[in-house]
Amino acid sequence: MRIERNNYQIGIYLEKALTDKNMSVKQLSDCTGINIRLLSKYLINEQCPSLTNIQKIAKALDKDVEYFTKDAYYKDILVRTDINEEMFARIDKANDQNIRQSYKVINHMINQSFNSVSLNGKKAILESLYHVMTTDIYKTTFNEKSKEESK
Repeated sequence: MRIERNNYQIGIYLEKALTDKNMSVKQLSDCTGINIRLLSKYLINEQCPSLTNIQKIAKALDKDVEYFTKDAYYKDILVRTDINEEMFARIDKANDQNIRQSYKVINHMINQSFNSVSLNGKKAILESLYHVMTTDIYKTTFNEKSKEESK
């Protein structure tokens, strides 16, 4: 008899819990015995943890297992807002380190979302990213390069 296993995609929650606890992935690996590469895959939803690993992670981060398994991020606007406000607070403090950190967070969130959806969802995300890249991002880059050349 085959046992059904839930595919828990905990990336967003894991990242938030690590930030709240001021803990690195390496430290979490040391506390849980879970390989750091595996934890990194959990962070971007490239791999789904077993319930046993979620229990180890929850214990190390002082969270309930439900924090990682109930998918509150997509259901709870307050959680989404909290994560987004943290990211944009860094953007408002416009120095190179904060801007790079915000960029890293955005890339992480894109990876988490991309790895969480179906093939059709992945296609839709790629189409959206392509549109943003070919309009807004290229325009910003072109405008800055044009200003540099005109000096």
